[in-house]
Amino acid sequence: MRYAIIGAGWLWGCAAADQITDASVEFGWQLLLPAGWVLIGLAWCGYSCARRAVFRAPRVRWLWLSVPAVGAGCWLLDQSGLGLAARTRLCEPTLRDYAEAVRLDRGAPHPGRRVVGLFLVRSTAVDGDRVLLYTTSPSPLESAGLVFCPDGVPTDERARQYRHVHGPWWLFRESWPL
Repeated sequence: MRYAIIGAGWLWGCAAADQITDASVEFGWQLLLPAGWVLIGLAWCGYSCARRAVFRAPRVRWLWLSVPAVGAGCWLLDQSGLGLAARTRLCEPTLRDYAEAVRLDRGAPHPGRRVVGLFLVRSTAVDGDRVLLYTTSPSPLESAGLVFCPDGVPTDERARQYRHVHGPWWLFRESWPL
């Protein structure tokens, strides 16, 4: 049972890391991730109370303690924004090449979904010199993603919606009007 709880904790961590290091957590995952963590946490606490020997076994102790560490690490990545910044830095050359190609082809259609670096880009849009890469949908009426601003800080009326991530990359979130 303890190995099932450890495995579930690590699988949850892998699924969560993909979501929390994107521009926003997808709508469906916003429901599944907290519920999954609560269930895993209850199972972990229950087993820890029932079988205190799990803390004394040398090899199992570190695996057992890694389950709450995975949850805490994911929470820190989500709250600090470091996960998105690291993901953007890791694939920045690929993202930059794609954004420059989109910016130069202004009127050319781009395929809907495509993997660019470590991101699944659902669609793209050009707004002046900026390129918007839509990567996630936090709710049915919202979109979020990255904005490539090669000229530096955006200064128009939409700039207040942006949050700096790294270099020429900004995070955006927009709602669709009803």
